[in-house]
Amino acid sequence: MTASGLAAAEQITPQSMAVILAALHDQGFVDRVPDPHDRRQILWSVTTRGREAVAEDRARRARWLVTAIDEELTDEETARLRDAARLLNRIMDRSETDGS
Repeated sequence: MTASGLAAAEQITPQSMAVILAALHDQGFVDRVPDPHDRRQILWSVTTRGREAVAEDRARRARWLVTAIDEELTDEETARLRDAARLLNRIMDRSETDGS
């Protein structure tokens, strides 16, 4: 994806995205290659190291959330949270099938 496409998707300026991509590139999380269809454009992609970092961060956040739920919520609150999650999943599933 191009930097301008990423900026639009994240609703930030292309200049801000350029700064972010440069930092991620310096850390080895993303790579840049010329667009084979338009050599003036640069395409950005996530590297293996970047995917691993995202996976590790997601796992860390999931562990934190499970611990917080176990330690902070009562059984009744946990059940309500589970019900709410089902409702959210239903809405998300519907939006995916509608193409939203």
